[in-house]
Amino acid sequence: MQGIVSRSLKIARFMQWLLAISLIVGMASSGCVTQSAFRREVRRSLQQEVEGQRFALRADCGYAEFYDENDYWLLGDRPFAELMHRSGGVRGWPLEAPTRRGTVLAGTVVEVVGLQFPDVAALFSRMRLTPRHHPWLVLRIVREREALYSVGRELDRRYLVIVLPAGLTEPAMLREAIADWLLPPS
Repeated sequence: MQGIVSRSLKIARFMQWLLAISLIVGMASSGCVTQSAFRREVRRSLQQEVEGQRFALRADCGYAEFYDENDYWLLGDRPFAELMHRSGGVRGWPLEAPTRRGTVLAGTVVEVVGLQFPDVAALFSRMRLTPRHHPWLVLRIVREREALYSVGRELDRRYLVIVLPAGLTEPAMLREAIADWLLPPS
């Protein structure tokens, strides 16, 4: 009798687990689970607004390894130890500040390659030891003004990422955060 009860409990637990997984997958595929305060339509509209556009950097920015992401450089306008997103590591442990590799000078023309929001797809595709719960503004340097950065061609091999603040709830807040970094090119 005890074996039957134990087996029934295991089956019930398995069914609960299966139901929980199917709910999570269903919510994720419908776009319900997201760290972004913006609805899908608003995210798409904001992405269309900036992606493919050219801007100039507002200030000199350092760049460094982007934690565990090998495809990107982290761009920062102040020492990396002071960045607001460093608390996003595993279990809330702070991310170690990366070492500055060089400088991209103010006025350098960049093209916005992507505006990524922390939705389900991004959270699953981003490396765990990155500030993956923040929006990312992904840039590439436009080669017209080659002399404006202080190192060689290593910037050609990776995109630059500006980590935008978490908690942006209105499109105007996001536009303001981007304008803090970028100017229309002259």
